[in-house]
Parts: sequence; C-alpha cells; structure tokens
Amino acid sequence: MDSDISYNLKYAWRALPVLGSVALLVMYTEAMLMPSLPSIQAEFGVTPAEASWVLSIYLILGTISAAVLGSLGDMYGKKKMLVLALSIYSVAVTLTGYAPTFHLLLLARALQGLGMAMFPLAFSLIREELPWPRLWRAPS
Repeated sequence: MDSDISYNLKYAWRALPVLGSVALLVMYTEAMLMPSLPSIQAEFGVTPAEASWVLSIYLILGTISAAVLGSLGDMYGKKKMLVLALSIYSVAVTLTGYAPTFHLLLLARALQGLGMAMFPLAFSLIREELPWPRLWRAPS
C-alpha cells in the first residue's frame, strides 16, 4: 500500500512526543476554562449568556480554521501551517490570561480557535510521516 513512499521513522518518532505534548497542554488549557466561567462572569460583569461566548467563539473559529488551514497545509506544507497554528495559539493563550476587557478576551479566544486547527494538521502530519503498519500506535 505505502511501498512507494519513503518514511523517516527517526523524525516521526521524535515528532510524536512533541505533538502529544502540545495536545496535552491544549486539553489542559481548555479543561481549565469551563470551571472559570463564573469567575469570568463576575470579573467582567457579563451575563451567563455573554460568558458562554468565551467557549462558543473558540469552537466556531476552530471549526472554520481547521478546514482553511487544512487546505493551506496541502498547498504550502503541513509543518509550516502547524507551526503557524501553534504560534497563533500560544500568543492567544497569553492574551487571554491578561485580557483587561471582555471584548479583548473574546478576541483572544477567537485567535485560540484559529490555532485549534493544529489538531487536524497534527493528525494529518502523523499520517504522512508514519507507515501504515505503525500508524495505529501513534495516537496512543
């Protein structure tokens, strides 16, 4: 099936822990947000419906950006787009932590959503770097 494609297994097995660490950090960051919603609501003086936009805007922009960055990854290279998405996400997480207003918090969360496109890119990159018989071990 993949006999005509050459794989750099050394690179692939070095990249997997990095991609896994990124996924773990993102999940940790996102898991902390839900319990923080009442604090966000109190800090910025917003209603529960307004505070829920902190979660919604992330998911909406993440869904859109996954498709866009996936296509850009096919055109310009998945590694480049993965680095771009990770950079956007890192800056956005920092902005989120220091947001002085609710609107800036929403903007930072929207940027985090753009960076969320790193997940489909990472899985696609893993698929390209590992041969089929070893692929099943990668997500674990």
